[in-house]
Amino acid sequence: MFDISVAKLIVLALVALFVLGPERLPGAAQWLGRAIRTVRTFASDAQKQVNREIGPEWREVRETLSELPVQELRTIRNGTLLGTGLAVTIALQVLIAVGGVPT
Repeated sequence: MFDISVAKLIVLALVALFVLGPERLPGAAQWLGRAIRTVRTFASDAQKQVNREIGPEWREVRETLSELPVQELRTIRNGTLLGTGLAVTIALQVLIAVGGVPT
């Protein structure tokens, strides 16, 4: 998740030691651990709730999206086909596939 090397962690620990001092550093570490645990729990619970509420519909959308021509969509996103008319055709196919355009 975070791209932090061992050297950077050591520097952060030394800075924390100098800023907080040896008396307050353990308490700060405990507080940080609890805060990270709370955030992870909140994110996990939110993800579970979203999966419960829109799980089956989301699976259908993911299956439909997995069948789309990914490379062509990336090309459209990058703007290389916008003048050819192919972009419009593929965009309409995407909308039809996800139910955005009545057929």
